[in-house]
Amino acid sequence: MSNIFNDVEIVHRHEEFIKKLMQNELTIPNEFTVEMGKLIRAAREEAGISQTELAEKLSKRQATISDFENGKIEIGILTLVQLAIVFGKPISYFVPNMTFLVSISDIHNKMEEEALALFRSMEYQGDPQLALRLLKTLDEYFVDTRDQEWGIPDEGDENQFSQ
Repeated sequence: MSNIFNDVEIVHRHEEFIKKLMQNELTIPNEFTVEMGKLIRAAREEAGISQTELAEKLSKRQATISDFENGKIEIGILTLVQLAIVFGKPISYFVPNMTFLVSISDIHNKMEEEALALFRSMEYQGDPQLALRLLKTLDEYFVDTRDQEWGIPDEGDENQFSQ
């Protein structure tokens, strides 16, 4: 039951956030900028780089990176693009999961996000056609393997109904 109350409280907080946003009454830091900062910090720590190293990659000051991570600055879309490139993650990774931003089509599991990040890394740093061919080959392999496990005959198997 406490989970339901927690969900209701979150929805209420997000409704208040939208109200303030639409009335241009948001202050910085706010829940959105703080949560975005946590995601930036997590990506930076996962990459094993310091704030100073990230600042150099983005042509920013270390203090600016600190302000990003603490939610003290609203981050522009071009900076989000830079972060996505540096960390090999989709821009959506850096957008906090707030109830008003989530739709069914936006929900992804962690493996899907990781696979997409790996594909984007191959796409940006290597041969995008090769990356796509590898994914298609894996898909074909898994379909063939599943068909064999489930006893589904090959499409070209003329003896599929004779037994």
